[in-house]
Amino acid sequence: MRKLLVSVFVVLMLMPSAKAKVGINAGIGLPFVSQYGVDLTMGPSWTISASYNLLDLESDTASISLSMPQILLNWHPFAGAFYIGAGVAKETLEVEAKDEQTGASARTEVNANTALARVGWMWGKANGSFWFGMDLTYVSPSGGEVDVETVGFTASDEEYQDVLQAGEDFGNTAYTCITFARLGWLF
Repeated sequence: MRKLLVSVFVVLMLMPSAKAKVGINAGIGLPFVSQYGVDLTMGPSWTISASYNLLDLESDTASISLSMPQILLNWHPFAGAFYIGAGVAKETLEVEAKDEQTGASARTEVNANTALARVGWMWGKANGSFWFGMDLTYVSPSGGEVDVETVGFTASDEEYQDVLQAGEDFGNTAYTCITFARLGWLF
C-alpha cells in the first residue's frame, strides 16, 4: 500500500502540467480518534488524499485496535470547499481479552479490503495554505479474513465460535465514519 501511495504522488508531481500542492492533515472523529494524512491538490477540482486512521483502546484485561490506511480521489464539483470522494482501504481489527481467574484468553485479528465513499468540506483549500474540514465516510468492507488464537478454548467451544462469528460479521459489515474536525496545511 505504501509503494502504491508513493508511486501515485511521484507520477502526479512529475507530470508537466501538474500545478499540484502537497499538504498534511490531522483529524479527530468516530470511530477513528486519530487520523493523519497527506494531500495532493491538483487545481481547484481534484484532490488525492492518503491517510492512516486509528482507534486504540485498552483496559486491564482487554484491548481493541482498529486501523485503516486509505487512499481517496476527491472531486470538488464547484471548485470550492465541498467535495465527493471515492477510494480504497485496508482495515484491520485486533481484539484481545483475558480472564484473569481462569487464565483463558482470546485474540482475534480481522483484515478486510474496503471501498470508501466520502462527502466533505475543506474550507480554505482554495487559498492554498491552512484549511479546516469535516467529512462523512461510508466504509464497505468485503472478504474479511479472521484469525483467532485462544488459550483455554478449543475450536469446538461456544466461546471460540462466538469470537469467530463476531470477527466474520465485522469483516463484512458496512459502517459510517465521521470526522468532526480535520486541520490541514498545503505547502
